[in-house]
Amino acid sequence: MQKAILQALLEGDFDAVIGIYRAHLRVLNRSHTAKSLNVSRQYIHKMLKPGNTPSLRTFAAFMRLLRERVA
Repeated sequence: MQKAILQALLEGDFDAVIGIYRAHLRVLNRSHTAKSLNVSRQYIHKMLKPGNTPSLRTFAAFMRLLRERVA
């Protein structure tokens, strides 16, 4: 997952980055993910809606969460 996001970032494909981000959020437990990202469950639901994008802080926390899940 991290590799796909990093590849899309390197290619400048922001839409792909957000698509991967949303796809992963859909399969995670939203309560656990919200706690790990230090945001509310409502924020997670908001990020799943088209047109909404995460803050850089939230995106960085998401990437750390992915790293922890792989380790």
